[in-house]
Amino acid sequence: AVLFVDRLDTYRLQTVDVQIIEALTARFGQGIWALTMFVLTHGNVPTPAGQTYGPFAEQRASLLRDAVRKVAPDALTAQMPSTVVENGSRCKTNTEGERVLNDGTVWLTQLLSTLVSLVQADEKLDVESALEVTDVYGARRRWMVWPLLAVQMLVLKPLMCRQVRLDPDFN
Repeated sequence: AVLFVDRLDTYRLQTVDVQIIEALTARFGQGIWALTMFVLTHGNVPTPAGQTYGPFAEQRASLLRDAVRKVAPDALTAQMPSTVVENGSRCKTNTEGERVLNDGTVWLTQLLSTLVSLVQADEKLDVESALEVTDVYGARRRWMVWPLLAVQMLVLKPLMCRQVRLDPDFN
């Protein structure tokens, strides 16, 4: 499962959200959205006047879903569930000490149950094929690690230690 984390209290879609959606789609393909769950943070934000908590949270998730569907048309059938979380110090708790949202939902239980239902789906993401075109660990330049480490330990560290000892403000 992929957790796409964004703020609940952002009232419109930001450019960075669209850029992230485009980058994820380009890298992993449109199938990634069938495995994605939107996690909306800052769950204790007050709702706008005249709106209840559930529709308010769903409106934000719908903005994200619509942005995904514009970038990835094959994601039209993807569920993309959403859940709201709040872990701040001002988060309300119930009688059992569990953190709850403004509507009384225990957010951790909600998050885990939504995540489990998403993971139990038959969809799989082929991460290896998505990353095989990328030299993730820099295999072509991996040989440079040892010489650079030697230069750092034998040259740079002694120079830096000498400068620190000579600095009158340090001692």
